Amino acid sequence: MYGIKATTDLSFLKGKTLCQVCFGPYDLQLNFAEGTRISVESTVGYGAADGTYAKRVIGKGPGMSEVLEDTGFLLRLLMKEVADVHWTAEGTMTLTFTGGSRLQLYDDSQQFESYNVGNAGQLIVV
Repeated sequence: MYGIKATTDLSFLKGKTLCQVCFGPYDLQLNFAEGTRISVESTVGYGAADGTYAKRVIGKGPGMSEVLEDTGFLLRLLMKEVADVHWTAEGTMTLTFTGGSRLQLYDDSQQFESYNVGNAGQLIVV
């Protein structure tokens, strides 16, 4: 819905370790070391190191599914460090973890926030 402003810098995510994955019926919380967190209520894509890719839609409504349908891909990221982060003005953020797995967050809701990132008192809403 909001995209990511050109002046936004998400490089603070590099080097952060994913310590906790929390699931709600229609949301996903990713908690990193040192208090950084990402709250997701949109589509999440997962790319494994072997090149396979899957998308899961998180939310409530037609065509959406509860996040609890398939969580295994997220659990494989626990205690992995973010090796790289990329983002586009359209709102797609890609986190590449040690070992080569990728997590993509999409800004694909026309009505609501798709995800937000909190770090050191700063909140970035997408």
